[in-house]
Amino acid sequence: MNTTFYPLLMNGELGEHDIKTNCTFRQLPDEAVCRGKRITSELVECLVKGPKDCPHVITYGGGYYCCHPQRLEIASRTEVATARTRA
Repeated sequence: MNTTFYPLLMNGELGEHDIKTNCTFRQLPDEAVCRGKRITSELVECLVKGPKDCPHVITYGGGYYCCHPQRLEIASRTEVATARTRA
């Protein structure tokens, strides 16, 4: 499967890279654990406390960013859940 991800570059911009992986992601990561906040159209900040053990997180500038192929869905799900708790 050819997956495109956008790592955060040193200048704060996003770079595009194509990677090949044998992984197939059929469902989102653990819904009870994974939370994210969309920063830009492709960049999602990880909101999990201590996500260092996650294979899909990268650290940059003291923050944690999600590189999971379904990171946008994770951020959308988090936004919906947050809106429900505020209502």
